[in-house]
Amino acid sequence: MRNRENQRSSRAPERNIWRCYGVLFLFLAVVLCGAVILLVNLEGGKTYPGWTIYAAAGYSFTKIILAAVHVIRARKKKEQSWIVIRDIGLVDASVSILTLQTAMFAAFSSDDRELTVMMNGITGAAVSLLILVFGIIYLMNARRLRRKERHTG
Repeated sequence: MRNRENQRSSRAPERNIWRCYGVLFLFLAVVLCGAVILLVNLEGGKTYPGWTIYAAAGYSFTKIILAAVHVIRARKKKEQSWIVIRDIGLVDASVSILTLQTAMFAAFSSDDRELTVMMNGITGAAVSLLILVFGIIYLMNARRLRRKERHTG
């Protein structure tokens, strides 16, 4: 009887973490969607002075590669806290790539506004969709843990 109670009490914080981060990812996806809409409709894009854009590009690409590697390693270990932290890192790196793209278009694009709008829209939608998928997966995991808790308890 104690084993069941201990299992249930140990799953509750895990379920709460999954649910909390799922809601936060969904909220972030909605906010980012709004930012992308503003970026597409207004003349957006950060500009960097001189050669700084190349350093920002190197940083962003390094960040996305390392984030992907860390997500894979965390999933292999199956440690919940590491998975959450690495997923947050991947989301952060994805948003950095979107920011870099807008800066690159602001710095190097010709006067082809339609291409800039289309590319920023596509990349923004892809990043928002990625974050939305993370949120849905986290909420599904929380629900799965809750069902498991009900059936064992």
